[in-house]
This record gives sequence, structure tokens and C-alpha cells, in this order.
Amino acid sequence: MPELTYQTTEPLVLSPVGVQTNSFMPTADTDYKRGDLLVLSAEGALTHTADHADWTVVCLDDCTAAQANKQIEAKVGISVYTHGEINLNAVTANGTLLNDTQKTTARAHSALSTSITLRKPQNGKGV
Repeated sequence: MPELTYQTTEPLVLSPVGVQTNSFMPTADTDYKRGDLLVLSAEGALTHTADHADWTVVCLDDCTAAQANKQIEAKVGISVYTHGEINLNAVTANGTLLNDTQKTTARAHSALSTSITLRKPQNGKGV
């Protein structure tokens, strides 16, 4: 009998209440990972956060650079979270989990400037 290996990830959404999504244009030749903190420009283009204090939305799904280019060509954006309770322990910058200092910065920014609440899960569980 083959041996099975399971991989689990932290839930990204902590509560379905108030969650809202939208789609915006990715930047060409750019990879996006589920949970990435992204900056939405006034023109509706998505880029990665530079300092964890400038983000506005959270990436909903992985998207490779090739997929991003196809989305741009088709004039179809990629999906992001715009509102809701998001797991602070699951958000990333360019696919890398945030360290404690980055989490503090990102959480402060969310409280002051976004419609997303970054918080730690209670009892280690989300939705």
C-alpha cells in the first residue's frame, strides 16, 4: 500500500462574514501567490508590497507570470480579497510568510488604511 503524505496550510480567510472579492489587472511577467499582500494602483493594476505598509488587497489564488500575461491579454483581472478577516499568519510578501516585524507593520496598516482586518486565528482555526 502506498504511503500518503498530507500537506496543510493555514486558512487564509478567518470568517466568511463580510468577505468581498474583486478582480484587477496583474503586472506583466509577475508571479502572485495566495495570500500575497498587493498594492492596487489608481489605474487598477496590482503590484507586490514594497514595505508591508503600502498594501491594499490580498491575493486570492496563485497565478504564475505566464498566467498573469494571459490574463492581461484577455483583459481579465486576477481575484483578490478587498474586505474581510484575513489570517495574519497566512499572508505573504512575494510568496514568503511575514516575520514578526513585518506582521506588525502590515497589521497596523490594515487597521488604518484598508477594509481588511489582519488577525491571528482563535484556536488555530479559520473558516
